Amino acid sequence: MMPSDWVVAVANTCQMAVPVISLSAYLPQWIKLIRTRSSRDISLRSWCIWTVSACFALFYAVVQLWLNGRGWPLVVSTALGLLFVLFTLFLILRYRPKGKGREISNKKGRKATGAPSLRLSAVFRGGQRKAVLEIGKRVRHPNLSPPVGPL
Repeated sequence: MMPSDWVVAVANTCQMAVPVISLSAYLPQWIKLIRTRSSRDISLRSWCIWTVSACFALFYAVVQLWLNGRGWPLVVSTALGLLFVLFTLFLILRYRPKGKGREISNKKGRKATGAPSLRLSAVFRGGQRKAVLEIGKRVRHPNLSPPVGPL
């Protein structure tokens, strides 16, 4: 049983809409990367895997075009997909924190790099000594007092 003409027309329209919708999904990520100028919370490994996947998809599309003599829409959409993935990867690398550590910021928006630090200090409250272990970020904060002498 052959589908009616309107079903084929709707299917063809959907086929043309898929690349447009898929590629427009990159825009929110690009806007966020450019506005925040930070890619700290984005997995670089994931986007490297997406790049390899897009390369394989483009290879497949080109081979299909070469074998069958048709399939330009698939080649164009996969090539654009690869370009979009590469541009996203470029933005991630461009806005990656520099140096060994990752960018860390405290509540006041101060930034520092480095691994978290451990700090043991004694706090006097009501005449009692109390040991406090602070696991903090390497950010100098005006409200943190220097370590107090031995317990």
